[in-house]
Formats: sequence, structure tokens, C-alpha cells
Amino acid sequence: LMAKFRRFLYLKAYSHISDEFSRSLFLTLVLGMGSELSTDDWQIFKDTGIAHLMVVSGAHLSLLMSMVSFVV
Repeated sequence: LMAKFRRFLYLKAYSHISDEFSRSLFLTLVLGMGSELSTDDWQIFKDTGIAHLMVVSGAHLSLLMSMVSFVV
């Protein structure tokens, strides 16, 4: 069920978010898919100390969505 929901969000992001950076940022934060960001973007986030927050928030949001889908 969770895999279907993640796939649904992934496809919706590609169909509704036309700006590549915004889409990549959304997928990284919500689904924890850091591979969507370019190497240059990751370097900026590493230099500013935000990379860790992005990875952690993506993991926590995925965990939260899993728990909600289980309850629902």
C-alpha cells in the first residue's frame, strides 16, 4: 500500500510540478528521494548544512505517511 502511495505521489509530482528544482525538492523532502536533486544542488545544501535536515525530514515524512496509511 505504501509503495503504491509513493508511486502515486511521484507521478503526481511529475505531472503537476513543472519546475525541475521544485519537483526535485518536493520529492526529496516528502519521499526521501535525494537522487532527484542534482549534484550541484546537493553541494549547496551540504555547504549550508541543510542536507542533513532534508534527508531526515524525508525519512520522517515517509515514516509518518506509513503510519497514517496503516491506521487508515
